[in-house]
Amino acid sequence: MTVSFHELANKELEQAVEFYEGELQGLGIEFASEIEKAVNLILVYPNSWGKFGKNRRILTNRFPYAVVYKYENTHITILAVMHLKRKPNYFSGRK
Repeated sequence: MTVSFHELANKELEQAVEFYEGELQGLGIEFASEIEKAVNLILVYPNSWGKFGKNRRILTNRFPYAVVYKYENTHITILAVMHLKRKPNYFSGRK
């Protein structure tokens, strides 16, 4: 199984890591680790996480974020690293 990040999802991840790192040294790394854990769970159980429109999402621990993804054949595309306080479908045009 392969995984890729949409360009904007990657940018969201980088911005969130930078924000948390600016709040407290090491917190950005912890956030990135939580995202990595979520992606690893998606790879193992791609159909287990809740549907979110046409896609699926998994919530992170400790941080108010979700990883939104689509699963097709043997490929997972991370569409958004979504802060839970944002508009829920802001990423809907991403493919």
